[in-house]
Amino acid sequence: WLVPESPAHAVVGLIADDQHEARDSLRRFLTAQGLQPLGYQAAQVPFSLQESPLWRGSAGSRVLLVGDAAGQVKVTTVGGVVMGLCGAQAAARAILQGTDYRRALLGLRKELWLHLLVRRVLNHFTGAAYDGLLDLVNHRTRGILAAHTRDDIARVLVPSLFAQPRLLWLAAKPLLRSVAPFHKPRSEPTSQARRRVSVR
Repeated sequence: WLVPESPAHAVVGLIADDQHEARDSLRRFLTAQGLQPLGYQAAQVPFSLQESPLWRGSAGSRVLLVGDAAGQVKVTTVGGVVMGLCGAQAAARAILQGTDYRRALLGLRKELWLHLLVRRVLNHFTGAAYDGLLDLVNHRTRGILAAHTRDDIARVLVPSLFAQPRLLWLAAKPLLRSVAPFHKPRSEPTSQARRRVSVR
């Protein structure tokens, strides 16, 4: 991604499986575009809801985890600020009302699961499929995207499919390919399954 900050400066970033791949890819991109980096930032982010802990024990007490620590990150954008705040609200409700934290997170975890599904579908897209996706964005789907933020994907997906049914046809094959990987082989290291590196 590239986010302009001024006519002369921008933030450029990407996500990769490990730090070396991320930095090498970013350097190649900057060189190809004739851009000079002023600095680098990198962080590991959760990439799966599976096995993300919701609490930890400390000094005989249970500490509720929120944000990156609890896997509350949109894997479509690798953003976690809004999701982390939603997790914090759920934790506060659970504490104040004396209810189960896992139950308080049901809405948020549904939202994050949808982001994970979209990410897995997009991972199977070709360049031509991305072009087709952009070509299918019509007036009605633009209106839906304008009315809702990317932090509320549940309100975007279904209305967009009704507004432009060909989106489902475009995503059908990648969708079928994306369902099987939800159950990863046991031989895959947990840390690798849950983490990706974001560099900018």
